[in-house]
Amino acid sequence: MLLRKYLEPSRLIGLTQQGADRIVHLHLEGVDPAGELVEYRLVFELLGRHSNLYLVDQEGTILDAIKRFPEAGIGPGSAYRAPLRSGQTGTGGAIDKTAFNRYPPRARRK
Repeated sequence: MLLRKYLEPSRLIGLTQQGADRIVHLHLEGVDPAGELVEYRLVFELLGRHSNLYLVDQEGTILDAIKRFPEAGIGPGSAYRAPLRSGQTGTGGAIDKTAFNRYPPRARRK
């Protein structure tokens, strides 16, 4: 119901993938209740059992999510934050390279 309320009179204006992650943003242009053009995003996080679908407004606020986790700040009214990749810090997105050094490189096949 909620998707129909916000997205039925809308059109797809863009599609982006967040880096090499399994997170896809559908950029949609719709009309708000006042008749103004607004941009919405449908964010698909395809992360196994932690997968979710978010409807986000142009300010980055979650309008709704398929799976709500209020204790983690995932729900209507909270700001959308992309999940951190494993081995990634929350301060600037640098990848911790020591995580890749745990396993020796594979021997090359001849």
